[in-house]
Parts: sequence; structure tokens; C-alpha cells
Amino acid sequence: MTSSDKPACSPPDERPALGPSFYDPEPVHRGTPRVSRVGKRRALVLVGIHVLVFLHLVHWQLRGETLSPLEPSEAMYTTARGVVNAGAILLGASLVSVLIFGRFFCGWACHLVALQDGCAWLLKKLGRRPRPLRSRALSWVPLAAGLYMFGFPLYVRWAEDFGWPDFGLHLTKKSFWETFPGFWLGFATFAFCGGVMVWFLGAKGFCTYACPYGGLFRVMDKLAPLRIRVTDACKGCGHCSAVCTSNVRVKDEVARFGMVVDSGCMKCLDCVSVCPENALHLGFGKPAVGARPRSKRRWRLPYSWGEELFLVTLFGAVLAICAGLPREYYPWATALYGRMPLLFSLGLASGTAFLGLYLWRFYRSPMLTLQTLVLRQEGRATRSGRVFLAVAVIWFGLVLHSAWIQAETWVANRAFERLPVGELAFAPDREARLTGENRSDIAAAKEHYAVVRRWGLVGDLRVPTRLGSLALLEGDAERAARLMREAIAVDPEFAYSHGDLAKILASQGRFAEAKASIEEALRLKPEEPEFREVAKQILVRRAEQLAQSGDFPAAIEVLEELKNLTGPNPMLDAMLRQLRGQ
Repeated sequence: MTSSDKPACSPPDERPALGPSFYDPEPVHRGTPRVSRVGKRRALVLVGIHVLVFLHLVHWQLRGETLSPLEPSEAMYTTARGVVNAGAILLGASLVSVLIFGRFFCGWACHLVALQDGCAWLLKKLGRRPRPLRSRALSWVPLAAGLYMFGFPLYVRWAEDFGWPDFGLHLTKKSFWETFPGFWLGFATFAFCGGVMVWFLGAKGFCTYACPYGGLFRVMDKLAPLRIRVTDACKGCGHCSAVCTSNVRVKDEVARFGMVVDSGCMKCLDCVSVCPENALHLGFGKPAVGARPRSKRRWRLPYSWGEELFLVTLFGAVLAICAGLPREYYPWATALYGRMPLLFSLGLASGTAFLGLYLWRFYRSPMLTLQTLVLRQEGRATRSGRVFLAVAVIWFGLVLHSAWIQAETWVANRAFERLPVGELAFAPDREARLTGENRSDIAAAKEHYAVVRRWGLVGDLRVPTRLGSLALLEGDAERAARLMREAIAVDPEFAYSHGDLAKILASQGRFAEAKASIEEALRLKPEEPEFREVAKQILVRRAEQLAQSGDFPAAIEVLEELKNLTGPNPMLDAMLRQLRGQ
């Protein structure tokens, strides 16, 4: 058979087997693909999405209240508490759209996809095309994460016999950043998930191995009738695979199925745009589910099942270190430093799992490449290999350090959870009611929190807060106040630290300072009923203190402020008349 006698679209089994690298080989194509006509349009749409996000923030800054964040993760509060917010509506609408049109939302509206595509574009300008790593086991992580985020709260309600939540619309919000990580943690999330993972795992590394929404979209996409399809005009040039930024083997998919069945396809339409024969088109027809391949041969993946098990084990360990365990059943097993968000943890766990497997192969393979870097050649480490080894050692040193800090934190948390802190913290008979077991738990919690406080790489808000509570149990209110101020220094925007400091200062009779602290707590979280109740108690005690010192005008001013909190109150009116008559 001559080359001209071969079928137009060569099946994937005719391509060369993978070499010593874990990565897909470069897509085989003839000639230079033309520039996609839709690339710039999609970039403009994604820029427009970010402009709308900016305007949303501006509206909140100007008005103090705005539409709740259009972030799918906000739907967690819908299944957990019945809070139907804008994020839940967006997620529901996106799922319906994917069911019909496929993953257009991901390709044309996701801010993290925009970041990943931007990073891939920069790498391309530098002459680097990130190639994807493909794992059978870890590809299920996004779906598992999505089911956990949105389904596990419902399971807990069923298991604990709480019943369905009372659903209600909550479309506006005053505390816009309440459910988001701080600036630096958010920056680290975007830098790692939108940058490092692109170079290491491929152009859509985060989408493939971490995104919980993408996991749900993948299932719905299988049922979507709108897909990339091929005509008989296809000559198998491979330009479609060469330009695809979603890591889809377009040429091979259309050869085997007559359409793209890979749920990773985000309908960017670059493949349709660059096809020199105009053989690809977007059309309705049979969905991917149940599609029968023309050839039963499949791509050979570069991992054995033992290596897949290694990936899953290391992934699970790192995820537990970073994100903790389900708080509904393990309230002591919280996230690393009390602040690691789930999405960042998923990205870190995926990247670390692949890095660990690469490190294992580094010592076992005579030749190994990392993207375009040759790490080992003829059984010897290259200069790039030595740099890789140094980075891997430092990285896993940080992972082990984080595991140690988490272990210390979890032991301290378990001891703290057993203590009746809320019941005894301000009780006058506290000393008499503390048992020997309580004192043992106090000592254990103090010891392990002290380790975290000394050796932790970043501040953990919980540590000074809980050490302050332990100081209260031991009767040292002055030390408790100092520790609470340390907690405020870690996160000045956390309202409950200011509220706790106000209660401690009030217990010492320092009502002027307590008043300032509770006012700050109310500024940060004005709708919190506990703060309003504490504020009332502090203002009453402050007014009494001023009246006893003879400063009646100041006492009247404090009671007038209290009246604004309580509304019409006959008792307050009587106290005001009495003070004004002095």
C-alpha cells in the first residue's frame, strides 16, 4: 500500500508509542496550521467577562451591597443551608447549557480558563508548548470533588436526619469577600492553578485534575447533542489537534467516532477554524454517550496500575494535609493553617502527586524528560535534572513540614474540642468546675498549639484565638486579651476576633476598650445578632461606670447610642430621665 492508499484520517494506533516521558507526544501534523479566526474573539469575550467582574466589585464598593458573587462554589451554601444565591443560579444555568450545547461555558466564560490560556499563550511565545499528562485514576478527581462540594452536604443532612434545608433567595450581599480567601492566598491559587499547572500538567491541567465544576460538566457533556463533527473531506492533516488548547486529540477522535467525544472539549472552535478542508463543523446529532468507535484499539497510557495507585495515594495524602477532612464528622481535622481553600488544595495535591511519580521515575529510568527539559540521559542526571531534583526535595520538604504542622494542629484541636470553653470561660466558679481531665486537655492543647505557633510558616488565626480561650479557662484574662490582639493582627477583617476581645475586656471592667472592639466587630459584620447582644451589655455596663464616676453627660451619650441598637425601650427612657435629672 502506498501512502496515497492510506485512509484519510489515520487511527490513533498508527501513531508512535510514547517514549520515556509521561507526556503525550507532540501532535503529528503536515504543514503549518493557519491562525485560528476565533482565537481573538474568544480572548475578547474573556476580557469582557473580567471587565464585568471589575464593574461588579466597583458597584459593591460604591453601594455597600451588590449581587452575591457569581462564583459556582457559592452553590455549596444552597445544598448546605438552603441559600439560593447568584452563584447557585449560575451553576444551575451552566449545567443546563452544557447538557444541550456542551462545555461552551468553560471555554468562553471561565476566568480560570482565561488565565490558563493566557499562560499557555505566553509559553508558546517563548517557544514552549505544554503537553498534557494523562492519568486514568486522577481524571476522576474533578467529578469526586464536585459531588463532595455540592452533594455531601445533602448526604449529611440525610444521615443526621436534619431534613431538607429551607430554600430561599439571597441574591444580594454586603460582606462580598466573606467566603473568599485573602489576597495573597488568592494570588497563590491563581499563580499555581493557572500558571504552574499549565506548564507541568498541560494547557488545561487544573481543569483536568482539579476543577469540581468541570467534573460535573464532563458528565453532562456526554449527553450534549451539539458536538464537533467531521465530513468526508477530512484528509487527516492533524492541524486540529495541533491547535487544540483543551488537550483533545481531535484528529484521532473524529477518525474513530466521526465526532469529538472527549468531554474535555470546551468548544473553543479553534479546530473548526483552522481546518484547511473545512471538514470540521459544529452540529447537532447523536451525543457522545454510547458512541461506538470504528477501531477497538486505544491509546497506550504511560502509567501502570501500580503507578496509578501511587498517584491516588499521594494525591489523597496531600489533599488531607491541605484541605483537611469533612468537618461534619471530623471537626478537629481542619484545613492547613485554617485557611487553605479546596480548589487550591486540589491543584496542589494533583501537582504534587505527579511530581512524586516523576521523582520515582527519575531514579528508575535511564532517560526522562519534563516537558522540553531532559532530566536524565544515558542513566545520568543532566544539569536540568539536578535542578529538578533540588526543587523536588525542597517541595517535598515543605509537604512534610505541612504534614507535621497539621498533625500538631489536629492533636491540639481534638483536645480543645473536648473542653467546655463556652460554658466555663467567664463562669465565676470556673476553677471549681474544671476536672482533672479538663486540665489534662488544657495542657495538651497548649503544648501542641505552641509548636504550631512557633514553627508554622504563616500565621494561623485559630492558634492565638484558642490559646486565648485556654488562658481564660486558667483565669488569666490579661494574657487572653494579648493573644486575641495577636489573632486580630493575623486577620484584622475577621469580625469574631474583635467580638471575643470585646467580651474579654468587658470581663476585666475595661468597658471603653470593649466598646471600641465590639463596634469594630459590628462594622465588619453588622447582621450578626451575637455582636448586637454583646454590644448592648457592654453599653449598659459602660453607662453605669460613667454614671458612678459622675460623668452624667457621657453616660447619657452612651445610653442614646444603646437606644439606637435596641429601638424604643421604656427602661432606657427611664434611665435617661433619671440621669438628665441629676
